[in-house]
Amino acid sequence: MCAKGILDADDAQQSVEAGAQGMVVSNHGGRQLAGGHPTLLALQQVVARVGDRAEVLLDGGMRSAHDVIVALAWANVPT
Repeated sequence: MCAKGILDADDAQQSVEAGAQGMVVSNHGGRQLAGGHPTLLALQQVVARVGDRAEVLLDGGMRSAHDVIVALAWANVPT
């Protein structure tokens, strides 16, 4: 099972405890919403909490090459 729409480390942990093998950090198109939670900020918190127990994917939030580099660094993804 994979959970989508995770933006909070507590939600990520609850998803893993409920049996999720992976999750997608996503704000469900939040760029159209004023004040939506940025996925890049959530990624770091989610990976820190459950990255050793579940696959963590990122859906959106990439607006530049800099954002990609930041996401790779925060997620500890080997290049």
